[in-house]
Amino acid sequence: MSVRTKNRFIRHGPCSACGSSDARAHYADGSEFCFSCHAVAYPTNAPWAVREIAEKVVELKEPYDANYEYSKEALEWCGQYDITAKELRKHNIKWSRSLEQLLQVYPNHFDPTKVGCIQARNFRKNASQRYLNIGDVSKVLPIYYSTSKYDYIVLVEDAMSAIKVSRQFDAMPLLGSSLSYEKIMILKHSGHGKIFVWLDHDKYNNALTIAERFKNIGVPTEVICTDLDPKMYDNFQINYQITRFTDDISTRP
Repeated sequence: MSVRTKNRFIRHGPCSACGSSDARAHYADGSEFCFSCHAVAYPTNAPWAVREIAEKVVELKEPYDANYEYSKEALEWCGQYDITAKELRKHNIKWSRSLEQLLQVYPNHFDPTKVGCIQARNFRKNASQRYLNIGDVSKVLPIYYSTSKYDYIVLVEDAMSAIKVSRQFDAMPLLGSSLSYEKIMILKHSGHGKIFVWLDHDKYNNALTIAERFKNIGVPTEVICTDLDPKMYDNFQINYQITRFTDDISTRP
């Protein structure tokens, strides 16, 4: 009989990956499995651990109860940024009641039939993290397209900021504060006339690094540094931050 068939369930507990308070199962051999986000962990001394991790690929899926019926708390949180339920639905942002999370599900850029990454915003009071990126951020290119005349794209940190900016300009959340060389090359050939990197003052050095990498390959790039994330500003302020670098000064949207 193998080590795995002798394994015995011990208890359920919180999951550090998705924030669930009781979905992570613990087993006698030290292994763990989360029934919400499918995170797997093995004890470092397990002789089969490396082999099994290499062979087993768990396909990332959105939670079974993900839908567009948002909680009052989630809508109030979005409302402070002037983002409506209609905009959440437009950008395929869903709510999971079981996880108490707002979920932005991004398809795999290289295989759109699969989920590449899920960004979750936790609303559970005992959650260890407010934001979670579940999956592989390097496999997604989440561009939020606008319907305006501008051919710019604005790189921001998070999905809510991208929604606000995309009312006037194409936008893409970094889902963090860095950008891989592969994505930089894809954006170089995306058809955008100029790239803006807009992060708050805490991430100014990150913004400069990203902009420098674009400039090194001949892509016109500007850095915007503000005290707050773009989601905190209104339409007029967002328009000003972008068009002040160009000849396209606009009136209030």
